[in-house]
Amino acid sequence: MKKLIIFMMTAVLLAACSNEETPDTPETQETPAADKQTNMGMEKGLKAGTTEQDYLSLSQDKVPINSKVKFTGIVLRFEQGTFELKSKTDDSSNEVVWVDDIRMSDRTEIPEGTTVTVYGTYDGKNDDGDPRLKGIFIDAE
Repeated sequence: MKKLIIFMMTAVLLAACSNEETPDTPETQETPAADKQTNMGMEKGLKAGTTEQDYLSLSQDKVPINSKVKFTGIVLRFEQGTFELKSKTDDSSNEVVWVDDIRMSDRTEIPEGTTVTVYGTYDGKNDDGDPRLKGIFIDAE
């Protein structure tokens, strides 16, 4: 009888053990430094493929829609993710380009009168006939 009880106790103890293995190494997570390097590489790649455009080429539909563009101008007005740029080279105040701010980096408000370079895509014209850009990267000078 003793042997039977010992045998049953051994069987219960062995049944309680499982064959599941737990991973010894924790899952790797990207560090913020690695994210910054990835973002910098992506930013350089996106900026490299852009071509600088002036107001005339944008307003006269010489630029294909959704093409990568670079435009430099002075901020006239900034309101809720959209701002109005006046070409840096043109003196006419009615020649403006609207930029939808879809920045991939930190969004900070851009003060009026600041000269900025917008890297993004040409999005056609708005209802008033003004050229419109989607600004992915916006560098203040």
